[in-house]
Amino acid sequence: MFYLLAIIVVIIALGYLLKTTLELVDDGGETESTQKTESSRNGLDISTNVISICFGSQTGTAENYAHEIANFLRKRGFLVDVVDLEFFSKASFAEGTSASPQIALFLLATYGEGEPTDNAKTFYEWVKSEEARFPGVRYSVLGLGNSQYEHYNTVAKDVDRLMEARGAERLSQLLLCDAAGGGGDEDFAKWAKEVSRALDTLFHVKDRKGYDDQPMATRKNFYIQMFESEEAATRSNKKLPASSAKLDHVTKKLMKVREKRELQKSGDRRFLHVELDLEDKEDAYETGDHLAIYPENKSSLVERFAVRTSIDLDKWVIVRDDVAASPFPVPCTLRKIFTSYLDLNCCVKQDWLAFLAELALSDDDRRNLNWLSEDSFSYQKHIVKGYKNIVDVLADHKSVHLTLENILQILPRVQPRYYSISSSSSSSPKQVHLTLKVLEEEIDRPGQSMESRAERRFEGTCSSFLSCVHVGCSVQAQLRRSPFKLPKDLSTPIILVGAGTGIAPLRAMYLEAHHAMKISGVNVDIAFFYGCRKEDEDCLYREEMESMMDAGVINSLHFAFSRETSKKIYVQDRIRQQRTEVAQIMQKQGCIYVCGSISMASEVRRAFVDVLISMEGSEEAARERLRNLQATGRYQQDIWS
Repeated sequence: MFYLLAIIVVIIALGYLLKTTLELVDDGGETESTQKTESSRNGLDISTNVISICFGSQTGTAENYAHEIANFLRKRGFLVDVVDLEFFSKASFAEGTSASPQIALFLLATYGEGEPTDNAKTFYEWVKSEEARFPGVRYSVLGLGNSQYEHYNTVAKDVDRLMEARGAERLSQLLLCDAAGGGGDEDFAKWAKEVSRALDTLFHVKDRKGYDDQPMATRKNFYIQMFESEEAATRSNKKLPASSAKLDHVTKKLMKVREKRELQKSGDRRFLHVELDLEDKEDAYETGDHLAIYPENKSSLVERFAVRTSIDLDKWVIVRDDVAASPFPVPCTLRKIFTSYLDLNCCVKQDWLAFLAELALSDDDRRNLNWLSEDSFSYQKHIVKGYKNIVDVLADHKSVHLTLENILQILPRVQPRYYSISSSSSSSPKQVHLTLKVLEEEIDRPGQSMESRAERRFEGTCSSFLSCVHVGCSVQAQLRRSPFKLPKDLSTPIILVGAGTGIAPLRAMYLEAHHAMKISGVNVDIAFFYGCRKEDEDCLYREEMESMMDAGVINSLHFAFSRETSKKIYVQDRIRQQRTEVAQIMQKQGCIYVCGSISMASEVRRAFVDVLISMEGSEEAARERLRNLQATGRYQQDIWS
């Protein structure tokens, strides 16, 4: 009798479950199979249609975001493929149809003066050509730029506009991340969720319970093997995972430091002149080009991090992520990872703090980390202005326990730093010179116990790396072409305007002109406006500039010292004071070259507009004249934020 009753109960339960399922379908609820059937009926299948996530990245931000949204979408059931635009396929954009479109997401940084990143140049030129057509493509674009630049997010805007004009259909609206406003991460998260909702609509996915509130900071899973030696690591793995990072697939060269000297005369700021040998016969650069330096974290920082996280730096590891790739070349030691690959010195991001709060064992640490992750004002005050890196935050919150996987989930790769080359390719064809400020700042970090001076000083990753490299040692570097170039006819009158280390490419130009004068006897006409704080502290290469005056290379030299007297004098003030000389050079179809910070370049531009007003008669005409100079390459800028 008992068994009979049990059977009856089971039958009733099964009947109820079947009825509930049918009602859900009738009311619009979908099981996984009905989602697939619905999307398949429209030519799209969430289990087979691949979403291409294409990035154009110079400093790594767009690439990091590309992998972040890829992971986010994978965990929502989509198939994705991350594409470095250096290796994009034209054919892939011709494979879509209106019924089954090709889906592409673009994360595009704008570099320099409205230029595409190195890896996106070919793609950008193709999109602008008449050859490019995008019928059957659904797309969305995220732009990464800085609104302080004149050509803010030009590349993303152009790609978004041109793809629509050539037949593509937007999946979601263009969104622009502004580094000047500090809202990059928030803007990215907003765009990613808009894209996800649009994809759900496109694929007819309706049941998103448990997904709608999913945070963007969805972490990758990593599978880590640890070994005592490199031999043991390679012996246990017949096939090693390849690195998924673009940084590991660019051609880098080892360049030996041949000379290094301090440039400042006094004061508390340090400036370095560094000379590197181009040992490879194939290495060649042009005056005005850039050099990327691949820095390493300071050994003292690595050791502090290892002690705090109880990591044995001499262990060998092999790391794989969800798609069987590695975030860096393996096998390698943990010391190599935290010295060369992962950035220990970058400012901690807000979403990291929320993640660390989850790992905190003490209530006080958890509350403080959550507060910093949610309150942007407090985050700026205590983290950004305090230059706090991961080691600092862990020192402040001692109950946070990080595993190696946790560390891999938050720390980004160390990115290269780009420097304008300060040597002439004609007079120094086998050496490149760099001119840089060593970034050091004594800071008060609220909440920290008394530390040594070294631990209380913020040091720039790359400048401190170069300041510590000994003559005779080698650094990893990469030459990069720049459009910042002298006119082919060096008898063209030239105005050079620079401040601080912005002298670097301008020095290269007057050395190039000097070489041409000695070799071919060309008459050179250069007016140089240079600004710094004090004549006896940071007037870089002053003796050399004066020797160029004596040699007839520089015809007029105007210094602007902003801290010499109570009245601050800047290069833009000198330009206005010398408006007659400047106007004469411009009337002779002269070329203008400006190098320095964005704010400095903006003020210099206004000064040239003021000079042009006296020549053109109105501000509108003056601005149009300056735009024409820029469009024809006679007004060039090499600027940074």
